[in-house]
Amino acid sequence: MIRVEVRTARGDVLESTSADPDFDPVQLVVDRDAYPILGHLDPYGDTFLNRMQAKPLKAEIARVRMEDTRLVR
Repeated sequence: MIRVEVRTARGDVLESTSADPDFDPVQLVVDRDAYPILGHLDPYGDTFLNRMQAKPLKAEIARVRMEDTRLVR
């Protein structure tokens, strides 16, 4: 399962969300041109993003939700 957490520099969790267990960007072949951040998340390990990447990722997740509600809750 993919879990996204927004943390402070000290590691405190500010916000979090998780993908549906069926969401697998490798098997679903997430379009990396359409979703440049979401398409590059490591489904098998940790991916660390800076604060400038967090806002576009949030927008990409919102777009995925509108396009296919089974992918991200």
